[in-house]
Amino acid sequence: VSASAKKYMTAQAHARSRVLAALASSKIEVDDKRVCALTFEQFVKRVRPKWNPLPWFHQKMCDEIQAWWDAPRPYNLIFVMPPGHGKSYFAKLAVAWIYAMNPDEQAAYTSYGQDLASDHCGEIQELMLSETYEKIAPSARLNKRRAVSDEKRGARRTKDRFDVVRRRGKFR
Repeated sequence: VSASAKKYMTAQAHARSRVLAALASSKIEVDDKRVCALTFEQFVKRVRPKWNPLPWFHQKMCDEIQAWWDAPRPYNLIFVMPPGHGKSYFAKLAVAWIYAMNPDEQAAYTSYGQDLASDHCGEIQELMLSETYEKIAPSARLNKRRAVSDEKRGARRTKDRFDVVRRRGKFR
């Protein structure tokens, strides 16, 4: 990572810390316009409290996903680990966290097979519809009912895709 990227990432971390401190001391209110101020690690621990403390390899994935999000330029992030180490699960958590950070984000999720990609889309939707997630990210709401693929009826939500209600966010 270049020196300018490290400086940028440090500034982002300090800004996030100030927002978290203000939230903790109740000096500011969280409203529908504010995005999630949690780091990826904090998000994971909040939506999956049983995972506290995280194993070292999950901690490393959290750090890498956070650095990827904070980087000034996009880059491909690839995890090469043995089966059963949570690669797919952390990818799903990262998608939900990205929408918590920015409900206007647009993302595509790929897999080796359509059935697996559809299953993962459904699991991301389940997480985003949970009570815990709605408290963390009130701006990143999904349509509560499965809607046909008709934008005139509201935000779409099918087994393969979803739109964030009243935002530009889309997931395919």
